Amino acid sequence: MSSVVWCQPVPRQDLSIDSSFTSIPLGKWFQDPVAISVDPLGRIYILDRGRNTLQKITIKDTTITAGESHSWRDNAINQFQDIISPNGLDIYVADYGSNRIHRFDRDLNFISSIPQTDVQASMEKVFGFPSSIAIDRFGSLYVIDKEDKNICKIGASDRIDRTFGGHDAGLGRLIEPHTIRISNKNELIYVSDLNRIVVFDIYGNYITTKPIPGPGKPFTVDGGFFMMAESCTVSVIDNEGIIRGNIAPPVLRTGRICDRIIDIEINQGVLYLLTKQYLILVGIRYRLYNGD
Repeated sequence: MSSVVWCQPVPRQDLSIDSSFTSIPLGKWFQDPVAISVDPLGRIYILDRGRNTLQKITIKDTTITAGESHSWRDNAINQFQDIISPNGLDIYVADYGSNRIHRFDRDLNFISSIPQTDVQASMEKVFGFPSSIAIDRFGSLYVIDKEDKNICKIGASDRIDRTFGGHDAGLGRLIEPHTIRISNKNELIYVSDLNRIVVFDIYGNYITTKPIPGPGKPFTVDGGFFMMAESCTVSVIDNEGIIRGNIAPPVLRTGRICDRIIDIEINQGVLYLLTKQYLILVGIRYRLYNGD
C-alpha cells in the first residue's frame, strides 16, 4: 500500500516535511523482528529473534525477496539487540545474551566475535550486556554496555580502547542508555538516554545534551535532524531538541491498537520503520520556508 502523508510542523517553525510511504507485511517472513540495518548499497538486513536468524532481503515494489541468512542454534542464549551494516562489506550484531559482538560479511558468512569464543576464561568478559552498536569512519566500534551503563570503544585489535559515559563522566554520565548512532556529517556520537540525547566526540569527550520527550528510544540521524521513534509515530527533532514535525503512517494504528515502531533507519532519503507486522519505507523531503 502506498500513499502520501503531509507532516505539519510545529507552529512558528520553518520546516515542513513531505513523506510518501509504502507498507510491506512481514508475517510470511519473520516471527519476531527486532532490528534493521540498510547498507550504503541499499541491502536490507533484519534480525529475527523468533527464528533466531539474521536475514538479508531485497524489496521491489511491495514484494520481499529473501537472500542469504545466518541462523544461531541456541535461542535461549542469544538475545539480539542491534545490527549495523556501515560500509557494504561488514555487518555487526550486538548479542546481549552471549555478551558478544558478531561480525559477518555482506553475504552473512560468519567472520569473528568480540571477544573470540576461544579466549581464556579470564579474558572472556570484554563487556557486560552489549545492547547497541555504532562504527566511525576509522573502523572503531562503539558499544552500549547495559550492565555498566557506559560506552566501550573497541579499536583495531578488537580490544577496548577506552570507556566513557560512566559514573565519572559528570554531565555526560549515562543513566539508561538505549541507542547509539554516529553522524557521518560531523562524526559526533549520539546516545539516547533518559529524557535526552547525550553527545560525545569520537574520543569520548562529553559535548552537550539535547532534551527529548520520555525515556531513551530508537532513533537515527539525518543531517541536522534526529528521527525518533515514538510508539506509532516518528518525531523529527532538530539540533536544539525542538520537535519540528511528526510522521504518522496510518497503517500503524487501528482504533486504539498501535503497531509500535521497534527500530528505525535512514538511507539515501528513505526512512525504514520496522514493526512486528510491517516494514514501512518512507520517502522524506524537507522544505524550508520563512516562518512568522
